[in-house]
Amino acid sequence: MRAERILSAALIEEHPEEAVAILEAAPARDAARLLEDCSAASAAAVLEWMETPTAAACLLCNSPEFAARVLAVLPADSASRFLRAMPMVDQQRLLALLDPQISEVLQGSLRFPDGTAGSMMDPSVFPLPEEIDAREAQRRIRSGSRHVRNYAYVTDRGQSLSGVVHLRDLLLAKPGQQLREVMRPAVERVTAAATQAAIAGHPGWRRFRALPVVDESNRVVGVLRREALKPARVAAAPSPAGWSFSAIGLAQLAWTMSATLLDQLFSAPRSPVSRAEPQGEA
Repeated sequence: MRAERILSAALIEEHPEEAVAILEAAPARDAARLLEDCSAASAAAVLEWMETPTAAACLLCNSPEFAARVLAVLPADSASRFLRAMPMVDQQRLLALLDPQISEVLQGSLRFPDGTAGSMMDPSVFPLPEEIDAREAQRRIRSGSRHVRNYAYVTDRGQSLSGVVHLRDLLLAKPGQQLREVMRPAVERVTAAATQAAIAGHPGWRRFRALPVVDESNRVVGVLRREALKPARVAAAPSPAGWSFSAIGLAQLAWTMSATLLDQLFSAPRSPVSRAEPQGEA
């Protein structure tokens, strides 16, 4: 990898929000080439700040293997949002490269029409059966902790939503206590087919930052978070003082990084050292 691309990748990895403005202004193929020099996690962090069509175009300009690795580390709701912006043939090609479990989750989300709760939800929901005890519930949550925040949703034997349990209540549960004894009845829910207008006026937002999403059979298919109702990004992230990303070109990205590093190096305070007497141990 050339030095310029190494420095560009370093800038992108250290300042993903600030790098977005110049990458969005560049042709998708050029932006994709720079992203592919980064780790999949760093590329995902940048794509999360991009407008959906631009992010999808960048992914399609990358190699399918790299694009699949990025999709695998993205939150499931973001990954499904980017896939929605791609042609069906590209969707299917990338889904085939993913771990089958991740692919299944994303395909479940993609079946819902745009503008519905199902299209905006996080499909990586982690429901728990109500007959297991609190200790087993804690074990399962630990194994899938990236999908659980404050609440876990509880289902009955028919896989229908029956309750919700706060993680705090789960930790305070008595040994052997089943989830049906700890949970609270799940009154608030959103149907996957609900429109954005209906979702925005849902009374559940007065109490919760997230609502379970159910299908026509009342089975939990995802969780809808309040932030999903807002635009992904209203404006480009502010640039640090002295960096004018709108004025510099893609080729200058590395030189900006280099100049910044040199400035930090030469402006760092130095302790005076006598040449006559060597420094001893502190």
